[in-house]
Amino acid sequence: MRPNEAEARTSSGRRSSSVSSSTSLTSHGSSGTGSQGSAGMGNRHLISANPFGYNAPVTVYEFVKMVFFVCSGIAIVRALLVFLLVLLAYLCARVATLGLDRDVGVYTAPMPRWRRLALKPVSGLSRAALFVFGFYHIEVIGSPSPEACLFTPNHVGLADLLLMYWLLLPSALSKAEAFKVPIVGTLFRGLQVIPVQRDSAEDKKRAVETIKRFADSRMHETDPDKRFPPILVFPQGTTANQDVITMFQRGAFTPGCPVQPVSLYYRWKHFNPAYIVCRKYDYYFLRHFCQFTLHARVRFLPLHMPSKEERENATLFADNVRNEIAADIHADTTEHCFEDAMLYRSALNIEEKRHKPRLFHVAKPEDKIDLGGLELKQIKDLFDPAQRAQALALKDAKVILERFVEADTDGDGFVDLPEFARAVGFDPESDQARRLFQFFDRDMSGMIDFRELLTGMATVHPFSSSKDKIRFAFELYDQDGDGLVSESELWRLWSLATESSNSQRFTKDSRQELRDLISAVRRRRSLSAAGEEASETATDGELRITLEEFQSLVARDSEVVATALSSMESRASSRDKKKSFFPFLMRRSSSSRFADAHLDGRELNSVPADAKQQSLKKDE
Repeated sequence: MRPNEAEARTSSGRRSSSVSSSTSLTSHGSSGTGSQGSAGMGNRHLISANPFGYNAPVTVYEFVKMVFFVCSGIAIVRALLVFLLVLLAYLCARVATLGLDRDVGVYTAPMPRWRRLALKPVSGLSRAALFVFGFYHIEVIGSPSPEACLFTPNHVGLADLLLMYWLLLPSALSKAEAFKVPIVGTLFRGLQVIPVQRDSAEDKKRAVETIKRFADSRMHETDPDKRFPPILVFPQGTTANQDVITMFQRGAFTPGCPVQPVSLYYRWKHFNPAYIVCRKYDYYFLRHFCQFTLHARVRFLPLHMPSKEERENATLFADNVRNEIAADIHADTTEHCFEDAMLYRSALNIEEKRHKPRLFHVAKPEDKIDLGGLELKQIKDLFDPAQRAQALALKDAKVILERFVEADTDGDGFVDLPEFARAVGFDPESDQARRLFQFFDRDMSGMIDFRELLTGMATVHPFSSSKDKIRFAFELYDQDGDGLVSESELWRLWSLATESSNSQRFTKDSRQELRDLISAVRRRRSLSAAGEEASETATDGELRITLEEFQSLVARDSEVVATALSSMESRASSRDKKKSFFPFLMRRSSSSRFADAHLDGRELNSVPADAKQQSLKKDE
């Protein structure tokens, strides 16, 4: 039986189109998975749904119910029973791990039969805990396949783990920090849960090797005493609401072993059990103990045997498994990941500091923080693969988000030209402010959202590809937007680089080299057709440089691009580096010869118009 879509739509109003409006967070994330970021903006973007917005705030009914369950003692009794069940599970794990090495003993070889028998009660204890929470009837469709090495459900909330341990009693993956929690660490070791340090590439590699060892034993051994338990993996790495399934991490799919997808679905009306970005006044944990009944459905989908292409491409394998689950619960898919969830949490924290919502708070337009459908994976794809891990850290994105909110003085979720100019310290009427704003305003709407800002800043990051940075510098000097840069503007840039450099990089030879390059362009033009020559030469005879020619000119003097980027940062840094609108651009790569060169707040256009002639006189 499929989820009752009609009931879900009518009773909770949960489902909304993934492309209907801007992704935003309100004080309680109401109105489904996506809401309009700014009144009057219309369908400014066609972007993906928000997988982290919590859409079940405390209503009067829920508040009265909480008061009843707490005052009657039912909630307290439920909490004590759950704690008792956890203690019993802890004792089972303690017995199962007697005499084993604390860190590696449970991962090097399968447990003997008596140790596995000691863990058997954990399955029943998990079902008892679900019953205490209010899951009196759980619909289970299908059955676990004995050939499956991995079980990969979608990750929704706290009950997911209990459901899987009741039905499978598997091993699993968990963040390494959880092993430091008293009781939980011993319980996880007994259940052979594999720890993963999320910010360590080396630790992730070790976890993949452990998964492969577990999977190989299940594929090649028939003796139960020589087989590890199946592995439970939540490939999303974070929870999300049921309307959207976020990106599946490929690590668990790298071994290329048989996988059984599992779809988890919770039907709800007043309380959404999805553990996502909640404000503290949603009372998420307390409300778990204050429900008359909760509903869950578990469906074991057909075993997925990877094809040759999937074994060679773990990303393809992960996406195909995710699509099977999404189709079963009628969910959309996005490329959001754990870092996106943390960024949304930061956005909610900023909003709560600004407006301090309280119980029964009604959402207002100024409560909304529009992230423009941001997916950090798309931003990181702008960087060279070898440098993506260091290029844009989560803390950088959080700082930029804070600056964006500060720049958005009217609180509509967007930054217009005057707001942008004030943030970077330029005159709103200046050509440079306009060109710089247009660079970030990718959809030419006259407004910049957070996604556009972060994308533009990533484009000119020291770790981004040089081609993107050269294009940015070219657009910054293309004053009339015709795709051509005049010869005089090019000399201004070279002259500015000469004056701003603390080194002797731009010497007489360098300027002579520039003259030779420009002369070569002129000679090439002279051999071109007359029509083409006229299109790239101004009426006063001044040479006009195309993007391709500009790329060849700066190929030998890449510091010129660094100078253009430095001019963008100089105004903000001269006012207050800590409040810079471009915080992570301030960290120049060590190879840049202009690492410490600043322009002391001067705009590029402040260079005299006869810079070319001045430079030529210096050579003489």
